[in-house]
Amino acid sequence: MSTRKLIVIAIILVVALVIGVVLVEQQFGSLNNFLRLLSEVSSEPASSRTEAFVRFSIGVIMLLVLAALSLFLYFLPSITAKRRKKINYRAIFTLNLLAGWTFVGWVIAMVWATTVDAPPPTPKEVT
Repeated sequence: MSTRKLIVIAIILVVALVIGVVLVEQQFGSLNNFLRLLSEVSSEPASSRTEAFVRFSIGVIMLLVLAALSLFLYFLPSITAKRRKKINYRAIFTLNLLAGWTFVGWVIAMVWATTVDAPPPTPKEVT
């Protein structure tokens, strides 16, 4: 997979993540509202409980999708390195895991994952 395709995929994932966060904010206002809705489900009349349960279920599904999308985007450099069979995949994964939460660490891991490995040195003949 070319570097251009990976960059386009990363941009699409970031846009989808932002849209998902906006939708969750519109649906519940905040995480506190989401938790309050969860605690109020049992004290409401049956019709309201059904509506609350449906809203809660949609919210849980949206949060799970956002979590999966976030993890995929976070570990995209590691996935890229593994697919490209990089010699130093473990080092890229470690950098991604420990410093990927900083934008700089994630960019360094992504650049490292998309660069071409140097060819192995050829042995010299002894004369």
